[in-house]
Amino acid sequence: MKSQDIALAICERHGYGFKGPAGEGAFKQTFLVDVDGVPRALKLFKEPPTERSSREIEAMIRCNHPNIAKLVAIDSILHQSNVFYYQIEEYLSGGTLSDRIGSLDAATVSSLAKTLSEALHHIGGHNLVHRDVKPDNVMFRDSSSANPVIVDFGLVRDLSATSLTATWLMRGPGSPFFAAPEQLNNDKELIKPWTDQFGLGVTLAYSLFKTHPYERPGDSPSTVVGRVADRERPSLNFAAACADAGLQPLVRMVRPFPVERFLTTDDLLNAWR
Repeated sequence: MKSQDIALAICERHGYGFKGPAGEGAFKQTFLVDVDGVPRALKLFKEPPTERSSREIEAMIRCNHPNIAKLVAIDSILHQSNVFYYQIEEYLSGGTLSDRIGSLDAATVSSLAKTLSEALHHIGGHNLVHRDVKPDNVMFRDSSSANPVIVDFGLVRDLSATSLTATWLMRGPGSPFFAAPEQLNNDKELIKPWTDQFGLGVTLAYSLFKTHPYERPGDSPSTVVGRVADRERPSLNFAAACADAGLQPLVRMVRPFPVERFLTTDDLLNAWR
């Protein structure tokens, strides 16, 4: 059964205007729809929601911040004797931070750092860790906007709930190139808001310098990930580049041991202010 047919059935049921496909991820397919004149993202689950999906939804409901994607509704539909689950989110038409790599200057990255640190402060204040901060998960509401929005809570960790990651796994959830050492080594007891701080630091550094803080000339991405997992140090060239750009907090954000980073989200915010 085609996903688009299901999306059309959802639109017919609610009176939404169907605009077409708008992207696809590992777990959901996204369509652009019109809800009372407002563009929205209809995200159709490819499989019935799991406990991890439920935590994603709960996290988005708990978070209410201008720089965090808004969940509008979640529902299901019976279509041709099958139940399909979907959610409606705000539609972000400005693309991702990945789309802007190569066109950013240090002042813009500094502004992004402050705004996204405020969003992480909000997330951490709800005892949550996003665990997948990367350029693809930072979006903008329109093409002219410089105001970033954190999206995709599919790997969120609720620190007040039992971990869903098996302790025997060699690597925890996350996108390896942007993940902190504690994620890469599945050190679950160290997963805290400072884990997102590392991901944000790598994201901002890569967005400006087009290189990972731990990267040396000739490195492959897997070599860089291995260096982070082994808790080596960021390159000296990276530290010098941050100093030249006036972005010294980035150096501390991506240190290998959590206690070397900013210890709280308040500390991180103050550094960028």
